[in-house]
Amino acid sequence: MALPISGLLLAALVFAISLLFIPLMGIKEPNGFIFIGIYWVVLTLTFEFGFGYFVLGKSWREILQVFDFTKGDLFVVVLCATAVSPCFAVKIRGIF
Repeated sequence: MALPISGLLLAALVFAISLLFIPLMGIKEPNGFIFIGIYWVVLTLTFEFGFGYFVLGKSWREILQVFDFTKGDLFVVVLCATAVSPCFAVKIRGIF
């Protein structure tokens, strides 16, 4: 039960941080926020795979377990929240 709850909490935290810091980015184009969301996902995946493989010494198979919904892991939900949070934050803040 803790694994899905932690995934949902992390997704909410990503959104809250986006809501707070999006106005400080100074982006002038609406498409820039789409790029930021995709960039954050790429950075997150790079860290997840790089840290897991090179620092923790996990196999690729072990690292890929974070994408397994059947075990209650909602990391994919976190990645989706990361991708769309900048756009939602802009919409809520009324920046564009």
